Order: sequence, then structure tokens, then C-alpha cells
Amino acid sequence: MANAGQPRPVLCRANTESDDAVRQLDIDGPLPGLSLQQGAETAYPEYCLQLGDGERLLIYSDGVLDAAETPSETFISRIHDSMGMPLPQAADYLMQQLPADPQADDITLILLGRL
Repeated sequence: MANAGQPRPVLCRANTESDDAVRQLDIDGPLPGLSLQQGAETAYPEYCLQLGDGERLLIYSDGVLDAAETPSETFISRIHDSMGMPLPQAADYLMQQLPADPQADDITLILLGRL
């Protein structure tokens, strides 16, 4: 995965109360889904991550948070709350936690988990 100009992806670990149960990954690069042709002048570093049991990866656009912002304590709390839910319900729940007028900006929220 790679990321450019968007908030950093968030790694979520279930069944832990530690400070790093929900943490942003330090990664930059192209937007999710952007493929670069081989030999292109611009090369972005790639980051590989294998999710463990009970881990989830939250990728979201700056329609959710400004790229320079870190998730608020409230949003982190909502991520913790969602960890016991199946992925589709957790993604819906997190979307419902966004500002009342999400139409003001584009929003992409991708929640990945290991089956």
C-alpha cells in the first residue's frame, strides 16, 4: 500500500487497551488504487503489512479528516467501539460518526480485516 496527500492509514488491534491499539502508520506515496507505470519518473515507496488475527486497517480520505490532522480521541474511541462488529457493520458505524454534512467533501472509507 502507499498513500499521498491523504490521512495516514490506521492500524487497529482488538482486545487490547494499550496506547498503540489504534495507531496511524507512517507512510506516504500515491493514493490507494493509483498505479504507476514501470519506468515512471515519480516513484513512491511501498509499504507491506500483513494483518494479524483481530487486526484491521482503516484507510480513509481527507473528506473524513484533513491530511495533517490526527484522529480525535472521539474518533479513536469509535474505532475501538467498532472492533467487535463485523466489517460491513463497523464500516457503516464509522461512516455514521462523521460530520453531519459529509456532502461538503468527498469521503472514502476502506476497512480491511483478516478472515
